Amino acid sequence: MATRLGEALRLYLAAKQIEQLKVALAIGTSQSTVTRFLQGKNMPDAATMARLVVWLLDDDEHRGM
Repeated sequence: MATRLGEALRLYLAAKQIEQLKVALAIGTSQSTVTRFLQGKNMPDAATMARLVVWLLDDDEHRGM
């Protein structure tokens, strides 16, 4: 069952056409972990969540995708 975080992240990645691997590399985790976030099987710990939020808010990084 997807979580709100997973669903929001999935929609963001689809809208921006960003691959899970790019997110994983940007936040210092594996692609499998990002997949589990999207599926609602895992939630990020505080440090990973902070890196994810910073990455999401850094819109300049996503331009040109």
